[in-house]
Amino acid sequence: MKKGGKIINRSKNKKGQIMGMPFMFIFSLILVAIALFVGFWVIRNIMNQAEQANILLFASENGDLQDEIRSVWQKEAASKTKTFPLSRKFEYVCFVNMSRCGIQQGIIPPDFCREAGIYGSASDNMFLWPPGIAEKYNVKSAWHIKCGQKECLFIEKTFCIPVENGKITLKIIKESGSSFVKIQSP
Repeated sequence: MKKGGKIINRSKNKKGQIMGMPFMFIFSLILVAIALFVGFWVIRNIMNQAEQANILLFASENGDLQDEIRSVWQKEAASKTKTFPLSRKFEYVCFVNMSRCGIQQGIIPPDFCREAGIYGSASDNMFLWPPGIAEKYNVKSAWHIKCGQKECLFIEKTFCIPVENGKITLKIIKESGSSFVKIQSP
C-alpha cells in the first residue's frame, strides 16, 4: 500500500494476529473445560447432599418415620398409611426382630440376617437394603426406632417392604389396649 509516496508494510501486524489467535483459542478451550469440570463437581455434590437429606429425613432420630410412629403411638388406637420419599438407590426397607432374624416371611433379600449384623447392632430394628449405600453419603444403614426413651415398635417377625420409585409406603397401626405400634405393608 502506498501512502504519500511511502510504502507501508502491514504484514508484520497480520503475522502477530495470526500467532495470537491459536493461543486465545487454546486458552478459551482450557477455561471452558475448567468451567465444565467445576460445574459437574458442584452438581455431583448437590446430588449427594440431596440423597443424604432424603435418608436423614426418612430415618433419623427426628425424621419423618419416627415422627409418624410417635404420633400414632401417643393415641389410644390409630391407623395411618403414609408414603415417605427415600431414594431410588435402595431396594427395601427391612424391619427386624434380631432375636428372630432367622424366621423369614415374605420378601427378604438373601443373606439379610448375616449382612444386617455387619451394618447394625443388636438393638437396631430398621435397615435400608442393600447395605453400604447409605454409608457413601455419610449416613448409616441401620437405625433403632423408638419413641423418646421408650420402645414403641413391635416387630414380631423380620419383614421387608420394597422401595418403589424412590418412595416407600407404610401402614402404621396401634390397636386399642396395646402399648406398641406395628408397621405393615399397605
